[in-house]
Amino acid sequence: MPEGKTIVCVDDDQTARFLMQKFVENIGEYRTVSLDSGKACVDYLSQHPADLVLLDFNLGDMDGAEVCEAIATQSCNPDVPVIVLSVMDSSDIVHKLNYPHLFKVVQKPYAMEEMRSDIGKLLNH
Repeated sequence: MPEGKTIVCVDDDQTARFLMQKFVENIGEYRTVSLDSGKACVDYLSQHPADLVLLDFNLGDMDGAEVCEAIATQSCNPDVPVIVLSVMDSSDIVHKLNYPHLFKVVQKPYAMEEMRSDIGKLLNH
C-alpha cells in the first residue's frame, strides 16, 4: 500500500483542481496537496517532498515546461514523476517538455480509470 504518499495537484482552474484532488482522495490511499499556480508548485516542492505531481500545462503564471524545469533545478526532489494534463493535443506539447521524469502527457478530459492505473503504476512499483 502506498500509504503516506503525497500527490501534488496543480491547476489554476479552481473547479478542475477540486475535481482532480477529489478524484485522487477517492482512491483512498494518498495525501493530496492542492496548488493553484506554477509558482506555488515550485515553492512547495522546494521545501517538501512529493511522490507525484499532476500538473496542468496551461497555468496563468507559468506553463508546464517552465514548471518542470523549475522542479528539476529548484525542488528538494528533482526526480519526482510528473503527469502533465492539458486540453491541448499531447503531441503539441510533448516537444516543449524537457523533464526526464515526465511520465505522461494526458489530454483533458482524462479517463478516470486510466489516471487511476497511471498513478498505481508510478506509486506501487
